[in-house]
Amino acid sequence: MKNVCSPWIIRMRRVVPVNYEPLAGIISNAALLLALWVVYEATFLSVNVSTGLKKVLVGIVIGLICIALMLNPWELSPGIFFDTRSILLGITGLFFGLVPTLIAMSVAAVFRLYQGGAGVWMGVSVIITSSLLGLFWTSRHEKLKRVFGKLDLYVVWAHGPRHNAPVHFPVAS
Repeated sequence: MKNVCSPWIIRMRRVVPVNYEPLAGIISNAALLLALWVVYEATFLSVNVSTGLKKVLVGIVIGLICIALMLNPWELSPGIFFDTRSILLGITGLFFGLVPTLIAMSVAAVFRLYQGGAGVWMGVSVIITSSLLGLFWTSRHEKLKRVFGKLDLYVVWAHGPRHNAPVHFPVAS
């Protein structure tokens, strides 16, 4: 009897190795973003700590979460990393206020500078713009809500600079 399987089907039956490393980075980044929710809930617990100290501690914890995000990136090429730090810092600006955002932004920027690599200036620019856009959206929320209508547009607006950040890549010589 003649073989009725086409070569295409036979190729489809072969086992192809799959690289799960990018998926693992995305899953760990999502888990660390969920840790931000725990921090947000913990800030509203009735703990007898001054408001100023609570803001500083929250900023440090969020900065440490941001470092953890940067230590679990997806690496496009040596020195060029992608992770969800822009989401974390933008949300920090939206919901936690000025002091925690500035502290988290500073911790993240110093760590990114310490890491070095070809994408260091792109990384620092993403950290700064994401944080400042979150703070700006919060301060102008009512006016922007009338103009844009929804908070969903904040996500598009805040991640525009992130997609333009590759202009900070070093020029190939």
